[in-house]
Amino acid sequence: MKRLTPKTHCKRGHEFTPENTYVYSRAPNAKQCRICRKMHDFNGHLKHVYHGTLEQYQSLTEKQKGLCATCGKPEQRRTRLFIDHDHSTGKMRELLCGQCNLALGTVNDDPELLIRLAEYVLEHREKAAICELQSGS
Repeated sequence: MKRLTPKTHCKRGHEFTPENTYVYSRAPNAKQCRICRKMHDFNGHLKHVYHGTLEQYQSLTEKQKGLCATCGKPEQRRTRLFIDHDHSTGKMRELLCGQCNLALGTVNDDPELLIRLAEYVLEHREKAAICELQSGS
């Protein structure tokens, strides 16, 4: 039996609005909620790339209170926290903000290089403080 009245909400309860409705080009009456479609796509990405699930991602988000595991910044409005993963095993570790994820990826997860970089920054910070003290005297 065909439905005479158009659906106003998706099966998860999201309202079909012009901004939240994806209409299939081949079947104009078939529509999908953009929120659900986005979550479905993200879940597929989690499964194939990180061998994880949306539930695991949400659990990490709750555990970290929506904050980056290294710097403590909150996820941004338009981007969720990035999944940090072990490149040798592919397994998810924790969630990072974009900057921390980029920094870690740039050094190829090399802890010795990260330590040398931290020492470098501290050394130059100390030198700058000494110069400032000498010029202020």
